[in-house]
Amino acid sequence: GPSTRATYEEKKAADQQNQTPFALTAFFCLLMAGLGPWVADAELFSAPMISRITLGIMASAVAAGVVAGAILSAGDQVDRFGASQRTALTTVSPIGLFGFLAAVSFWVSALLYLVIGAVQKSFTRSLTTIFWATGGITLAFGLSALFKSTETGVQTLTWIGNLVFLSCLFGWLIADSLKSGR
Repeated sequence: GPSTRATYEEKKAADQQNQTPFALTAFFCLLMAGLGPWVADAELFSAPMISRITLGIMASAVAAGVVAGAILSAGDQVDRFGASQRTALTTVSPIGLFGFLAAVSFWVSALLYLVIGAVQKSFTRSLTTIFWATGGITLAFGLSALFKSTETGVQTLTWIGNLVFLSCLFGWLIADSLKSGR
């Protein structure tokens, strides 16, 4: 009947609205991943395990992370930033813990999140979304960098997630702070 049709149309419109932030994020991040390895080609580091990561890769990864976090927040795909932190003095903030770990190794942080989340049944929608976004962006950058060289691709895939995750958290925080009291 008419009420079923209206409900279907409302659901369809809501589904399309929910997909928009993901589509915008994917488009921008793929653009950055495609450009990153080819612009600002100066190699910054002499350490062998990060010697092929360039300024272009780093800058575009940071931009992709900030934009992804901001779009996901603006599109209400993640909760308010403060809602994802614990308030008890004895409890460590999951954002702080995984952010700190991701600064050292995104992949170790993601693995630990999976293990802790599974054991304690404590996955959160927001952190899961940020981890998925970071993983996708990191894979896109790694695959793009493989076209430059195998070594660049492997190093990018191994290390750039650290920057992307922290940048994604920053974008989320900034966009969330601009929301008016919702």
